[in-house]
Parts: sequence; C-alpha cells; structure tokens
Amino acid sequence: MLNSSTPDLQGISKGPFWRDGARMVISISMQMEAGAQPTSGAESPMPPIDPKYPDLGTTKWYEYGFKEGLPRLLDMFDRKRVKVTSHMVGAAVDLHPGLAKEIVERGHEASGHGQTWTAQYSMTPEKAVCRRAVHAAHERYRGL
Repeated sequence: MLNSSTPDLQGISKGPFWRDGARMVISISMQMEAGAQPTSGAESPMPPIDPKYPDLGTTKWYEYGFKEGLPRLLDMFDRKRVKVTSHMVGAAVDLHPGLAKEIVERGHEASGHGQTWTAQYSMTPEKAVCRRAVHAAHERYRGL
C-alpha cells in the first residue's frame, strides 16, 4: 500500500519522505585518522618523498587536522545544526581520546574505520584482532 511519502510504481514521490518535508538528504562524513597514517607514504597534498625517510610534512598536515581542522568543523556543524558520521581509525582514537569523545558528545555518529591504515581484506587471522580493538576503543570512548 502506498502512502503520501512512498514513491509510486514509477518511482515518483507523492509527498514528503524525509523529516520536516525535506526533498533531499545529504550525508556528510568526517574522517578522524591523524596519527594512524604510516610514517611515510600516506596520501596528502605534499609531494611524495623517498619512503626510507619519515614524511614530516605529511605528519604535520595530519596533525593540523586534529588540532585545528576537526575542532573548527565541529563548531561549524554546531552552528549549522548538522550531524555527521565520523569515520574513526582506532589508533587515532587512542591518540586523541578527548576529541573522539567530544565528537560523540556533540551528537555525531562514530563509525569504525579500522585500527590502522592496514588493508583489512589482506589481514591474516592474527591481525584480524584489530577489529576487536577498534570495537573496544569505540565502546570505551562512547562511554558504553
């Protein structure tokens, strides 16, 4: 049975579906990854360097994200009354627990994004322990 907010058989909506009559919904995600990136070779706007050296420029770029970028975004989201999904890397949560907790306390959704930047599909069963670590970190910082 179709109601006023359900698309008809041709996929055309006959009325509002989303809250407050919104006709479009935008999903916003915010990454919390700083500190979990590899010492060298992480993606960034910096030119790549020889992988045998630590990439200090990229490290500083990521540090800016958690020191300045994420707090500014959180303030802007508060002003605009926007809630986002924050994809958190477990190692970043361990390094910045206060920021992770603040994200959740401000009403945003926390999402697991691995323990490190290691490709999880290629992990051995021993390394799959990371999944449990990420879940434990989220539970710890969500206050559950």
